[in-house]
Amino acid sequence: MPTAQPILRLKNDAEKIRKLITVLRGPHGCAWDRRQTAESLAPLLIEEAHEAVEAIERRRIAATGEELGDLLFLLLSIVHACESRGRLTYRDLVRDTAAKYISRHPHVFKSRRRMTPDQILVQWETMKAARRGRHPIESVPVHLPALYQAKRIYEKAARLKLVRKRRSARRLSARAIGRRLLALALAAAQRGIDPERALRGEVRKLRSKLISPKARGAPRPST
Repeated sequence: MPTAQPILRLKNDAEKIRKLITVLRGPHGCAWDRRQTAESLAPLLIEEAHEAVEAIERRRIAATGEELGDLLFLLLSIVHACESRGRLTYRDLVRDTAAKYISRHPHVFKSRRRMTPDQILVQWETMKAARRGRHPIESVPVHLPALYQAKRIYEKAARLKLVRKRRSARRLSARAIGRRLLALALAAAQRGIDPERALRGEVRKLRSKLISPKARGAPRPST
């Protein structure tokens, strides 16, 4: 029967969770943990991430630590599940991630050129798009909630100067915008319309318009 003391006595704190996961997913570990795969654990990432964000936004220090710990445990569990199926190794993952983030920060590790946060984000998007061979807007996951997806698309499009800002939008307060969004959601519900689905359709059109090669020479859409 496995005991917890060897795990807790490890001098390398970073290895304690990985060792714990190895035991739980081992032949004498937890039946539930042993059954999990990367695919079965993946949906839990969304739930754990939301719980961590909620704790951070509420500035609950203890809860933030707990939720981040849960998220870390889940991430390492997925890594272990992938390792067990020969998909990747933890060592390669750490090595490749370090190399990737070093290459994405040439202003720190190469040129030492001073850049503004906005310039750094544009550089990041450009490098990311070039590496993956696709438009920066395509990096916004399509499965995100439609409202958040619209926000992320706008942020990227604005940095890349693919859209122009509406002056009228600057005069709206957060409370006013919240009221408008709530009113639209209620109006949609009264008419039997799913507001999430309706907005997702419009976001899909905006995404296609911004990604289209014709968008470079066409007038920029207002947002």
